[in-house]
Amino acid sequence: MDLIVIGSAFLLGLGSSLHCLGMCGPLVMAVPFPRDKQNFLSKLVYFIGKAFAYGFLGALIGFFGIKAIWGEIQQYLSIISGVLIILMALFPFIIPKNSKYPFQKTFQKTFQQIKNQPKWWHFMQLGMLNGFLPCGMVYMALTVAFASGSSFNGFLAMLAFGIGTTPILWAVTLVRDKITASLRQKLKPITLVIAFLIGGLLILRGLNLGIPYISPKMNHQVEQKMHCH
Repeated sequence: MDLIVIGSAFLLGLGSSLHCLGMCGPLVMAVPFPRDKQNFLSKLVYFIGKAFAYGFLGALIGFFGIKAIWGEIQQYLSIISGVLIILMALFPFIIPKNSKYPFQKTFQKTFQQIKNQPKWWHFMQLGMLNGFLPCGMVYMALTVAFASGSSFNGFLAMLAFGIGTTPILWAVTLVRDKITASLRQKLKPITLVIAFLIGGLLILRGLNLGIPYISPKMNHQVEQKMHCH
């Protein structure tokens, strides 16, 4: 276990709080955390899922020493996620409320079940998906994992990075919990705009345009690290 590498990754996570607030904050705000006694547990498993997604990436990078292949997968994942967010925001406008299409009824029923009776594993999955999205700070942390020398150290380094990013994002959820139902109703138009912005940003992040923080350039040349086992 390399405590210096792990500690560096944790401090990098803490130091990237403002970046995380801007890039992941809106995504966390959109998660329908329950307001009952399950509130704490749902948030806990969400951030555990996010941290373990980082850990999984760190393990791969630490073992194989390959960064480019995953970067390409992340591009497609980001674009698909952005398109889905925009489609979900447009869904009520695309299909009339009184339509009798089975697809609409099935979609609405499934969405309401997740929203009204969410299970803890739903939040684990959402957290992991967040962790797999492209992010400039994640790439920087993966460089630390890349130099860790082993799959185990890479996992611990990225897990520490994920834990370091948690405090600021958890604070975002506490602010969200204070918003009343009536205020949320008034904010619906703004929510629609935010959904478009988030979807657009995710699409941009996957297009590899070389725009710092918004669409980071990813080098797809495979970088290999040779070491003896």
